[in-house]
Amino acid sequence: MWYRIKPLEGENSQKVKKVLSTKTDIYGTYEDLSLIYTQFYEVVTKNDELIAFFGLSFWKNEVVLSCVYVYKEWRRKGVFKSILKYAKKAVSKDRWLTINATNTNVLANRIYARLLEYSHFDAKENVHWYIVRKIKKRGGN
Repeated sequence: MWYRIKPLEGENSQKVKKVLSTKTDIYGTYEDLSLIYTQFYEVVTKNDELIAFFGLSFWKNEVVLSCVYVYKEWRRKGVFKSILKYAKKAVSKDRWLTINATNTNVLANRIYARLLEYSHFDAKENVHWYIVRKIKKRGGN
């Protein structure tokens, strides 16, 4: 692979904050990256160029793949699929893994609908939910 995924650190934290704070129509408002239950990750080239980022938000029985962003020049190169693969490996199989997109985030909804199973629309939050991975049932059920 010509890029790697690792926990967000250093100067890339400022770049991520900038994207999150300027794209409030997609991400809402974030005061800082220390969101409770969320671990941010960066996707970087071998030269440490930031090409994408995402968060994993941990809840009781569910993990939400959140704040996914792939820089425009790196789209359509398999980066998002690599993020999905990474998240599936990072999250234990006894937890749901989901992702959501605001109703106004047309690009994300188009991509998620093509690649993932649709779950539901939350009218209160104005977001569509998609299933990345369901909980594995035990005992053959």
